[in-house]
Amino acid sequence: MELTETQIRPAHGLLIPQNPATWRKFTLYFFLFLGGWTLVNLLQASFTQLNPDEAYYWLYAQQLDWGYFDHPPMIALFIRLGSQMLSGELGVRLLTILAQSISLIFIWLTIHQWTTDVRKLILFFGIAGSIALFDVYGFVSTPDAPLLLFESMFLWAYQQFLRYANWKTALWLCLSMTGMIYSKYHGFLIIALVCLSNLQLLKKGYFWAAGVLTCLLYLPHVYWQIHHGFPSLEYHLIDRAEPFQWQYLLEYWPNQMAALNPFTLGFAIYLIIQYRPRDEFEKSLYFIIGGMLLFFWLMTFRGHVEPQWTIAAAVPMIILIYRQATQKHPFFRYVHRFIFPTLLLILLARIILIVPIPFMDLPFYGHREWATALQRITGNRPVVFMDSYQNPSLYTFYTHQPAFTFNSIDYRKNQFDIWKMETRFHDQPCVLVVHRKILMHSLIRYLINKRYICISPGICPPSSIFVFISNLLIHMCMQEKSSACLCRSTIHTHLPCACKIRNFP
Repeated sequence: MELTETQIRPAHGLLIPQNPATWRKFTLYFFLFLGGWTLVNLLQASFTQLNPDEAYYWLYAQQLDWGYFDHPPMIALFIRLGSQMLSGELGVRLLTILAQSISLIFIWLTIHQWTTDVRKLILFFGIAGSIALFDVYGFVSTPDAPLLLFESMFLWAYQQFLRYANWKTALWLCLSMTGMIYSKYHGFLIIALVCLSNLQLLKKGYFWAAGVLTCLLYLPHVYWQIHHGFPSLEYHLIDRAEPFQWQYLLEYWPNQMAALNPFTLGFAIYLIIQYRPRDEFEKSLYFIIGGMLLFFWLMTFRGHVEPQWTIAAAVPMIILIYRQATQKHPFFRYVHRFIFPTLLLILLARIILIVPIPFMDLPFYGHREWATALQRITGNRPVVFMDSYQNPSLYTFYTHQPAFTFNSIDYRKNQFDIWKMETRFHDQPCVLVVHRKILMHSLIRYLINKRYICISPGICPPSSIFVFISNLLIHMCMQEKSSACLCRSTIHTHLPCACKIRNFP
C-alpha cells in the first residue's frame, strides 16, 4: 500500500499518514530494516581494525580544538564522544554508525513516501547499500561520515524550506549547513551548488538569515585558521598542487565507477541526461551530482583526486534513483536486475575487510600485530616515525605509548607540525623508525640491493630501520615482520641530513 499526498497530513513540518494503524505498520517495517542495517555496521566496526586515517583522527579527538591541519573538527568530536562511551575500534566508530542510521532517516523523510509495501523498503535500502563508499562510511570514521549526515539533513531541510519558508526551516538549514562545513570543506561546494540550482534563494530573507547565522557559528574555526596561519587552505590549495599528468585525468572515472558502483552511478548519469528535473528540489539533486563529479574531474588537472572526494553525490543519487524506480517500472526492473546483484560483491568486500586475505594488502590489516611487535622491541621508549603521520597514530592507538613524527624536507606537513609533540621528549632516549628510502639521504654508510641493506659492520634483513637515539649515539636495528636483529656497532654520526630534527642535542 502506497499513500498519496491526499492521504497524508503535515505535522510540524513532516508528512505523516492520517491512519494511525498505517503509521505504526510503516514505522515497524522501516525501523526493522534500519535496525538490521545498523547491526551490520556495528558488527563490521567491532571486527575490523582501524584504517590508518581513522587512527590519525583518533589523535585529533585526544586534543579537541576548533580546527586541525587537514580538516574541520567535527570528526574529532564524533570520535571523542564515541570513545567516552565505548573503548577500542567500536568506540572510535560508534557515532559514525549512528550518524549513517540517522542519515537514512533524513533521506527517507526527504522522499516522504510512506508505504507499507516491503518491496519499496527493500528498494530503498538496496539502492543505498549498492554504493560502496556509502557503505564504508557507515562504519569508518573519517570526515566524510558526519558530512553525509549533515548533507542528508540539509537536503531534507532545503525541501522543507521550499515548502514553508519560515524561521523554523531556516534554523534547520542553518544547523545542517554549519554541520556540513564543520565536517569537511566540501560542504561549501554543496551549498554553492544548491544556490546555483535556484538563484531565487538569494532573494529570500530567511535564507540570508540562515546563511549569516551559519557564518557566525563558523567564526571559531576561522579564528583558528587565522591564529595558525591558514594551514588548511595552504595545504589544500597550494601544497597539494602537482603538474598535470594524464594518469590523473584518465583514472578519475574508473575510480568513480568503482567507488559509487558503475550500475548505480551510470544510472544516475543517465537520468540526469535523459530527463529534465521536475521541480526546484530535484534540480538541486542534479546540480549536486553533476557538480561534484565535474568539479573534481577538473581538479585532476592540478593533481590526484581521491575517489571518496565525491561521496556527497551519493545522497542525491539515492533519492533520485528511488524516485524514478518507483514511478517507472522499467527502472524498477533495472535496479533489481543490475544494481541489486552488486550487493553480493559489497557483502564479500565487507567479509574481506574482517578476514585477512594473504595475497591482499588492505589498510585494515595487521596494525594491532605490527604495533605489538614494535613495542616488544622498543619497550616503553617514545617512538619517532620518519615521514609518516599514520604510523605514530596507529602505534599510539594500539599500544597507548607516545609516538610522533618528524618530516623530511620532501614530506607533507600534517597535524604533528602544529602540535610540536617532539618538545616533550628533548634530551630523552627515543626510537626512530626510518624507512629504507629515507635512509638513502642519510650520512650513514650503507649498501642497498634487492635483498639486503648492509650497515657496516653487520648485515641485517631488509625492512623497517630502527634508530635508537641517545645524544649523538645511533644504534641501528633492523626488523623483519616476525624477528629482529641488532647490529652491535655504535655509529658516531649525525642524524639523517634530510630530516628536520634540530631539537636533539
